[in-house]
Amino acid sequence: MSRLSASVDDWQGHTFSRLAALPEEAEPSERAQLLAAQFVGTEIIHLGHDTAALDLLLQFEAALQTFAEGNSAAVAARTRGRILAICDALADHRAYFDTGPSA
Repeated sequence: MSRLSASVDDWQGHTFSRLAALPEEAEPSERAQLLAAQFVGTEIIHLGHDTAALDLLLQFEAALQTFAEGNSAAVAARTRGRILAICDALADHRAYFDTGPSA
C-alpha cells in the first residue's frame, strides 16, 4: 500500500482518536504535538496527491524518506525553497500558465 493511499479523513480520524485518548493529565505540549502531527500529515497527503498529478511522485517519495529518517529540517528547507521558486515562476508568468494546454 502506498503512503499516498491514505485519505485526509482517515488521517484526521486517526490523529483525533489519539488526541481523544490522551489522559486528562496530559501536558498541553502533548496535545499541541498531536495537533501539529495532524496538520503536517494532512498537508503531506494533499501535497502527495498534488505531486502525483504533476508527475513528481519520485521526488516526493524521496523527501518523505528523508522525513521518515528524522531529518525534517532538511525536508522543510528544501521543500520551502522549491515551493517559493514555483510560486515566483507562476506569478512572473501567470499569463502563460493560465492559458491552458496548447493544442
